[in-house]
Amino acid sequence: MKLSKEQIIRNLRDIIEFNFNIDLKGFHESVELFDNGIGLNSLQIIKLLTIISKQYDIKIKSNIISKNKFSNLDKISDFIIEEGMK
Repeated sequence: MKLSKEQIIRNLRDIIEFNFNIDLKGFHESVELFDNGIGLNSLQIIKLLTIISKQYDIKIKSNIISKNKFSNLDKISDFIIEEGMK
């Protein structure tokens, strides 16, 4: 069953809220996950990508990991959809 972009973003919000104890209410999916946005650190990003890889059964190769590709929930959901089509 293919999930919609909105469903994936909801799932990503749940993952972040549960695993990092961060309340994302009021945050738009385009808000940056790093630095002045939500404020995830590099270890949290690695954990997030590991969870995403397992939950969506996709491989995330280290050579494609970049701040631009994984900077917010919108971009991560696009990546999940793109990888799911392969």
